[in-house]
Amino acid sequence: MCPLVEQQGEIIDSIETQVDKVQADTRAGYEQTKLASKWAAAARKKRWICFFIIAIAVLAIVGGVVGGIVGRRTKFPLFQFRVL
Repeated sequence: MCPLVEQQGEIIDSIETQVDKVQADTRAGYEQTKLASKWAAAARKKRWICFFIIAIAVLAIVGGVVGGIVGRRTKFPLFQFRVL
């Protein structure tokens, strides 16, 4: 009976060791998930900032092109001065 108890004790010790490793890995995974969540939020924020900067640049370019075309086609531009 004694060898059986010793054999089971070794198995139980092995299980306890594995449980400790799993707990440590779970804690590390939780910390990495928190960090990844912060990074993802920062990346989303930067993506929106880039989107608005690009949108403003595109609108400025389109406005300049359209303004230039329309300005050339009008007969009486508002800010045209004649030299006498």
